[in-house]
Amino acid sequence: KSKMYKLYYYEGVLMKEIFPASVLDALKTFEVRDDDVFTVTYPKSGTTWIRHIVSLIYGSTHLEAVDKISLRKRIPMMEYHPFHENEEPNYKLLEKADSPRLISTHLPVELLPPQILQKKPKIIYVARNPKDAAVSYHEFKAHGDWPWEEFVGNFLKGHVICGSWLEHVSYWWQHRDDDNVLFITYEDMIRDLSSIVRRVSCFLGKKCDDATIREITLRSSFDSMKNNQSTNFRCASHAHERVRSE
Repeated sequence: KSKMYKLYYYEGVLMKEIFPASVLDALKTFEVRDDDVFTVTYPKSGTTWIRHIVSLIYGSTHLEAVDKISLRKRIPMMEYHPFHENEEPNYKLLEKADSPRLISTHLPVELLPPQILQKKPKIIYVARNPKDAAVSYHEFKAHGDWPWEEFVGNFLKGHVICGSWLEHVSYWWQHRDDDNVLFITYEDMIRDLSSIVRRVSCFLGKKCDDATIREITLRSSFDSMKNNQSTNFRCASHAHERVRSE
């Protein structure tokens, strides 16, 4: 059975202990680079999916090799720190990483490194409709065994991990026309994944030919990712705890 992590409030936002306050404090002075690429999502809104697609686009000349690397290494979640393990927090690893850095986060805008809004790195935001996001979030059990009625009440009030869905999504919706922001939806990814792969590729300035777009789309299908240990941590016995974080 997966470990359930303690919850706490940080500056009014509910968080869990694998996103510790010490890391959130450190992110306030995290040095953002102009060529950073951030994938930003509310929990249970296509996080693994978009991270996988972005990493394959950047590794398009070595798709087979990239596809075998654990997703948490390809695009680390910057706020994550498995302090129960003898590892550095992800933001420390990112500080030492070569450019361009691929970075993932669930954090609402008020908890992101301030330089994200100053230096204008590439930001890909994926939104999912609130009903499906809430159902998936409840089933994920990140908050323990909250009954559905209790969970949905807290979800509507923004009293869940990473705060209000509405505030999280609406900020980036308002900035969807910014040159450095690509706003897409989970539903569009389901409807026409190939088109989304192409849009993301163009946004990132990566010229992928039709054959590469088709291959990335194939490798990003649900069936492909479900059977891939690098993207489905539940089928990787050594990483069962990790899936609870994302």
